[in-house]
Amino acid sequence: MKRWKFSELSTIGFFCIFAILLGPISVSAGPFGYGGGYEIYPGIYKDDPDFIHWATGYQDYNAGSNVYGEFMTPEKALGKAAGDAYDIVSLGRGGSITMTFDVPICDGSGWDFAVFENSFSDTFLELAYVEVSTNGTDFVRFPNCSLTPSPVSAFGTIDPTNIIGLAGKYMQGYGTPFDLKDLAGFEEVKAGIVDLSHIFFVRIIDIVGDGTCHDNRIPEWEHLGWSGIIYDPYPTVGSAGFDLEAIGVAFRPTVSRPEIPMLVSPEYGDPDVPVNPVFNTGDFSDPDPDGLHLRTQWQISDQPDFTYLVFELKSALALAELTLKGPILQYGKKYYWRVMFYDETDANSPWSLPFFFTTTDMTNDTNLNGIPDLQELEVKSHIDLDKDMVYDVDQIDDRFKCLNTIGGNGQGQMGIKSLSEEAFIKFVESVKSIDIDSIADQRSVPEKMPLGLLSFRLEASNGSNTVKISVYFSEPASGNALWYMFDSRGSRFFPIDIKTGEENACFSPDRRYITLTLKDGGAEDMDGAENGIIVGLGGQGYFLEGESGGIGDLNGCFIKSLDGN
Repeated sequence: MKRWKFSELSTIGFFCIFAILLGPISVSAGPFGYGGGYEIYPGIYKDDPDFIHWATGYQDYNAGSNVYGEFMTPEKALGKAAGDAYDIVSLGRGGSITMTFDVPICDGSGWDFAVFENSFSDTFLELAYVEVSTNGTDFVRFPNCSLTPSPVSAFGTIDPTNIIGLAGKYMQGYGTPFDLKDLAGFEEVKAGIVDLSHIFFVRIIDIVGDGTCHDNRIPEWEHLGWSGIIYDPYPTVGSAGFDLEAIGVAFRPTVSRPEIPMLVSPEYGDPDVPVNPVFNTGDFSDPDPDGLHLRTQWQISDQPDFTYLVFELKSALALAELTLKGPILQYGKKYYWRVMFYDETDANSPWSLPFFFTTTDMTNDTNLNGIPDLQELEVKSHIDLDKDMVYDVDQIDDRFKCLNTIGGNGQGQMGIKSLSEEAFIKFVESVKSIDIDSIADQRSVPEKMPLGLLSFRLEASNGSNTVKISVYFSEPASGNALWYMFDSRGSRFFPIDIKTGEENACFSPDRRYITLTLKDGGAEDMDGAENGIIVGLGGQGYFLEGESGGIGDLNGCFIKSLDGN
């Protein structure tokens, strides 16, 4: 909205009050007037009882040019529309903002949400594109058309009946309505990327009115006569471009919640449960006869109130059965577990009543040094994987461990060492060699893993949420090898690589060890919880020629990012 001189305000103010009392003025020169063949919804008054919810947050405010600082407050677009010309955030020329909602907008009967601008009249209209998204990344834009035939000056007017599918069509106090069903034919919607029953993001993008912006008119409007160009007042200054006051929601999805889950095993109070147990629940049940079991959230804690989580997973794969992998649970300890079900609308059940169980105290580490007895080095071993001139068997402690491997191409050794003074390694039944053939699902396993797998449990101290370690090999890793780990869902292997510009995994020049930076609660932490413990299962591996396996540079640092989801 353009800023006006003081001498103009009295006339404008009178007109604005008069116009608001009357409501939107009816004009009908173009085909997009209310009640015509194309537009069935009028502007929606800010106090309309159909509004039940308003935008609760924002992100990605990118102000364009020609905006004074006093009009760059995104918080003013939150909550209910006030009908106040100054209760807005200006997008500026070509600017944008994404508004967020803590309750999703859903495609219901009639219009679903309305966007409010602060125009003082029916015809001084500053326009914007409107896009929606479920995930905040993939957006679809509402079909729109403008039949304004020529450029509009900064003081010019627009016939609103020549506009459809653009925010800003109605004067202050009246929102431009949008119906999500108009997006049903888009490929992103058909593919489920944008779910019209779960819209959490609405993006508003200012249209620069100088003729450089175009509409995306749909075929049924082809006969109306059209240049494809969108004109609106230009050039405005001070609070140039679209001035967003609010976004109101008219329909909240009414869904039935799944019924409370029933736990099956481990049973309530079970003793001597293996440290890698299989968890089972009863069948999914939903009051909606067509309700589908979308995902399950699993939690394990050593506290009855679940204030500290040992394990957490929200998965569409482990719906009623979960096999716990890696050294997440400890021997001879009491644990509590519970689950929550989600249906196809993402509505969640209450938490199940928790069960508790106690793990077996039968350990395979009788000397409690954190290494299985059958995998320990011989007492007189002269192996020195870390090349520090001290035999590895003589330096086993909380910061270094070494063991004989099983599986792979024959027996070898691997060692693991903490590198950061701010993070130490405390092994609690935590380092173990595992044969790759013991992994049931081989689809994502590298074709060659010469030393098999290393299972480990790390503890980050001093409040650090990362641990930096080196893993040593008895034989150099192949030139095309990467370090593969099970993801936090425990469902597939993925290569640790460079992320956010940092080297999270890098082989030494001689490829006899690899340095890893692991994040508590990250994708490489199998317990899925930010709890001071990192549980990992991984190993060096590669695919044969022609298979996908990533690439490395001359120093062995991974330079190709692969999707681990």
